Amino acid sequence: MNITSEYKYYILFCGIFQGKRNVVKSWTKYESAFLQLVQADGEVGIKRLIQTMVLYFVKFDASKQKYVNALMKTLYD
Repeated sequence: MNITSEYKYYILFCGIFQGKRNVVKSWTKYESAFLQLVQADGEVGIKRLIQTMVLYFVKFDASKQKYVNALMKTLYD
C-alpha cells in the first residue's frame, strides 16, 4: 500500500481507540504495538507518536480531549 511511517501511527491509533474504547484504560493493552513502531522509526518515533495523539484528540475525536491529561501521565509513568 506504500503507506509512510507517519500514517501507520495514525491508522493504528484511530483503529484501536475508536468508538467507546477509552484510551487511558486500554493503553497498556495496546502499548506494545506502538512501541514496535517507535523502535522501528528510531529517534523520530516518539515525535510521530505524540503527533498522532495530538491529531487524534484535535481532529478525529475531540470529545475525548478530557482524557489527554490522564494519558500523558500514563505515558510518563
